[in-house]
Amino acid sequence: MKALTSSVGRDDRMTTCPDCSGKGEITSFACPGFRRIVSPCRLCGGAGTVTPEAVAAVASGEAFRAYR
Repeated sequence: MKALTSSVGRDDRMTTCPDCSGKGEITSFACPGFRRIVSPCRLCGGAGTVTPEAVAAVASGEAFRAYR
């Protein structure tokens, strides 16, 4: 399915990433010594936005994982 784009080439269907809340990066802790690391979001790849289809795919994947 072709995405709907505006005249400036931006995909109007994009939504804020639910994993990073639109920041594009995830903060976590790593060994040794519980040092803080910042990495790109696994869902949006650092963009901060995702398609509604990607959000639905993650939600269905989480539902299947919870069922197992």
